[in-house]
Amino acid sequence: MSLSLWRMKVIKTKNKLSWVKGALLALVFSCIVFYSCSKDNTFFEGNARIEVSTDTLFFDTLFTRVGSATQYLKIYNRELSPVLVNISQAGGLKQYRFNVDGREGLDDGPYEIGPNDSIYVFVEVTVQPDAPLSVSPFFIEDQLIIRQGDRQQAVQLVAYGQNANYIPVLNGKGGISLLSCDLGTISWTDDKPYVIYGVLVIDSCTLVLPEACKVYVHGGVVVNEQQVYNDGQIIVLKHGKIKALGSPEKKIIITGDRPEESYQHLAGQWGGIRFVDGSKDNEFSDVLIRNAIVGIIADSATTVELNSVEISDCAVYGIYARHADTKAQNVLIHNTGSSAVAVIQGGNHRYDYCTFNTTLNQDESLTISNFYCTDPLCQELVLVHDLNFTITNSIITGASTDEISLRPSADSDVGNSFKYSFSNCLVRVKDLLKPLAFPNFLNECVGCIVQENNRSVFQDEDKYNFRPDSMSVVLDKALPLPFVTRDIEGKSRNATTPDMGCYEQ
Repeated sequence: MSLSLWRMKVIKTKNKLSWVKGALLALVFSCIVFYSCSKDNTFFEGNARIEVSTDTLFFDTLFTRVGSATQYLKIYNRELSPVLVNISQAGGLKQYRFNVDGREGLDDGPYEIGPNDSIYVFVEVTVQPDAPLSVSPFFIEDQLIIRQGDRQQAVQLVAYGQNANYIPVLNGKGGISLLSCDLGTISWTDDKPYVIYGVLVIDSCTLVLPEACKVYVHGGVVVNEQQVYNDGQIIVLKHGKIKALGSPEKKIIITGDRPEESYQHLAGQWGGIRFVDGSKDNEFSDVLIRNAIVGIIADSATTVELNSVEISDCAVYGIYARHADTKAQNVLIHNTGSSAVAVIQGGNHRYDYCTFNTTLNQDESLTISNFYCTDPLCQELVLVHDLNFTITNSIITGASTDEISLRPSADSDVGNSFKYSFSNCLVRVKDLLKPLAFPNFLNECVGCIVQENNRSVFQDEDKYNFRPDSMSVVLDKALPLPFVTRDIEGKSRNATTPDMGCYEQ
């Protein structure tokens, strides 16, 4: 073989090797392209490490006209592989609109997030602050649900929806707002309603609620690292007080913030009004308190006076007084989960022309005691204080055979540290009269009437009409009291033969 021929073969062999190299490179490149085009088959399976930049989007702009605002959140993928997430809206409220990774609306996904990457979720809300509450409630709340694998996360969506005075403006759920005015007075005189979102604490200040004032409280449950508690409370400290001064024609309303018809009689929507140890001279006249867990809580050494007040739709008590002083005239309490009035650990109390009706539970409508136990079984420590309780011209009724509970800490307390007086009242009692209980109760209850099981008292109890019907046994049976001249609606009391209860026929 000649040298030139050998060199020619080597050259041809090199060309062949170059072609093979080229083919291999092309194959590798095509594999890369194929992988990148077919990466849908390589998504992370199972529960990926997905993080969300926030758990709440709060639109805190106060709108005075039709307006909108936009906020955003980011969803992070902390894995080395791409993931697919689904995003949906829990409540479907139309006031909210969405854009996810450049796609308008929510089509439930799936949305792809690359490895160690993130996507944006833009949320816009539009409100009509002067529209009816049924169209634009005080708070427009919904949830954004983010699902991946077997896990899901919820992002709260909260926006002011109605033109109102929001207390506090920014803190929102779980926040605490302090109202203080150096022992002066603050009056809520704005025609717009006042909406409490969180907990309002009144200290070193008198809060005056004038005629027709409307206060709506946004409730719920708050869970943090320290505790779990009911949100939506009004707490009055020692140097604070409330003067709620309505009129028969212009009642003050304090209730939950859901005005829909289905929420009108839903109990437990907010915490209630609590007067902490030592708060004095609190007054409620011509006021409606509705939908709380407990309407009014009066702690030790506090004083609360109620005149022409209706408390209804409470999850537990209408009034809970523990070693406090309370005074009530023309007060209606109904639709409570437990007692209408619970007086615990003594105190001084006077109730005139009141109507207590509890048909939703088997607890007594009225329970009074002169002690308080610090443990649930009442076995270790009993706190006893003097009780002075007087009730006149009132209706105490409900679904149980006994609607009055008298609970002295010991038999020796009765007449000493446990003093009570009932007169001219309609009562439901049975077991209370047993020999080992209070067998002489009816003898001591001057002018009292025992309600018979099937005897009508009210016009329409099922429709919450607690006015006496035309044949009611409570008509003309009350004792005239010169210091009570009107009923709960402002109607004049008969000077000689008034009716029992908060209404005068």
